[in-house]
Amino acid sequence: MTILRGMAAALFLLFLAAAPGCGPDRPVVKDRPNILLISLDTLRADHLGCYGYARDTSPFLDSLARRGTYFPSAFINTLGTTPSHVTMLSSLYQETHRVEYHHLEGQTAFDVIPGMVALLPEVLKEEGYVTLGVHGGGRMSPKFGFDRGFGEYVWRRSLGGQVELMLELLAQHRADGRPVFAFFHTYEVHAPYLPPDHHRVHFGLAAGRYEATVENLRSFKTSVQEHLQEQDMARFVDSYDAGIRYADEGMKGLFVRLKQLGFLDNCLVVVTADHGEEFGEHGGLLHRVLNYEELIHVPLIINGPGVPAGLTDWRMAEEVDITRTILSYAGIEPRPEMEGFDLLAPAPPERGGPDAAVVAQAGNLRYTLRTREWKLIQNIQQDRVELFNLTRDPAEQRNLAHHRRHRWQRDAMLRTLERWKSERMILPDERQQAELTGDDIDMLKELGYVYDDAGN
Repeated sequence: MTILRGMAAALFLLFLAAAPGCGPDRPVVKDRPNILLISLDTLRADHLGCYGYARDTSPFLDSLARRGTYFPSAFINTLGTTPSHVTMLSSLYQETHRVEYHHLEGQTAFDVIPGMVALLPEVLKEEGYVTLGVHGGGRMSPKFGFDRGFGEYVWRRSLGGQVELMLELLAQHRADGRPVFAFFHTYEVHAPYLPPDHHRVHFGLAAGRYEATVENLRSFKTSVQEHLQEQDMARFVDSYDAGIRYADEGMKGLFVRLKQLGFLDNCLVVVTADHGEEFGEHGGLLHRVLNYEELIHVPLIINGPGVPAGLTDWRMAEEVDITRTILSYAGIEPRPEMEGFDLLAPAPPERGGPDAAVVAQAGNLRYTLRTREWKLIQNIQQDRVELFNLTRDPAEQRNLAHHRRHRWQRDAMLRTLERWKSERMILPDERQQAELTGDDIDMLKELGYVYDDAGN
């Protein structure tokens, strides 16, 4: 996996050789599995029952976890819907693909995915798969390049509309017997937290003063302690949890219909999220470009024929592993540039051993190295380091970076992080900004994608 920077020219040629469409056509293997990848945008892991949450927010997803394998220690590698999904679909860290990486240079965050970054649907299409995508628009728009490799890539606003559209597409495109890759992305859990009325009261609504609209949430995004009362925050959480329950019921309905279609008879299912959400744990709301646990810890559930049932896999899992896992399961050789691991293979020492660690970043603003016990956050812009002992301080409230007895830990983790950065491959700079229409901007505003100063 490790590739040094001095090999940049050779890697560039390797990328070109491996790019979709550059090689000879491959025969279609019709007995390959169907694949369903579900991304529940903004779903933090610790608000699901299978991850220990007290509320019954996710009965269906919990049952899916019981019937398959789930990963309690699963983390994203980058903050932000667009770059996080690029990592999910490419098996490349943000340090490599560079989508929305240049925050310190004042770049606007409307990057188009570089053409040389091979995406999962492109690889699967080349291997004979029918590739279908249903998404929620906004940051997952074709304007950013997410339609690449999809035979059809369409959007709907409502969860119910998305489910029906996915079922329609599958019914239309399965006649020839080819395997199908279906990607389902929804903003149902994302702000605003306003599920249908009959779901909004599922857990009751605390007597807070504010509805969980985007405008209200953004108003207090960085000033929770100064302006919100306990009941205000409780109402936001009630609404968020109700949205999870609504999304969970939507997934249950989708799976019932997929089973009726026979789609699940030979299908790998992967359920995850692109990032979590903050509810005042570190003074804010929504998902700022911070690397605390409430934002980087996400669910990861894998289910399908041959996947161990009822297994809790305690390895350190990363979002960058998802594409590689899917390709390996389908019997397709992962591309040489891919940086993740196969989560259904025995865990390598980097993930399963006592020194296992994962890396997360927020562009070139912040980097995180997380082990089972320790977590280091390096703030490049402010030249600041935080160090937390997660065993004793899971809420990350006590910074030990400048305690004399922990300096060795801080310095060792900083060296490891710098070595990780130096080992990423270099891609030619293809930065390109998406050309957005007024309608595109309006949709982004409705979802709260308004960009603050760096770090907010």
